[in-house]
Amino acid sequence: MLKSKRVDFIVDTQSSVDLSLKKLGITGIKNMTPPLESMPLFHYINRSNKNYYDSLKRVLNQMTKTGEINAIAKRVLAHKKASPHWGR
Repeated sequence: MLKSKRVDFIVDTQSSVDLSLKKLGITGIKNMTPPLESMPLFHYINRSNKNYYDSLKRVLNQMTKTGEINAIAKRVLAHKKASPHWGR
């Protein structure tokens, strides 16, 4: 819709847009920087694993404080963007 000029902009996550553009072979679309809005992502755990909740929460909080979660996300996205199979 963006490429065919049926809409002027799309609001979505950067990784989702990158995936869609690559999958559809669309070029020439630019993202806005800085983003209009940034929202945190949340982790979910199934009730059947509730006994892991406290330790998982502690580890994820520590990883967030040290920046490890962001570093992992950046590495994964960079790897996916470089992969010829990403977006298929």
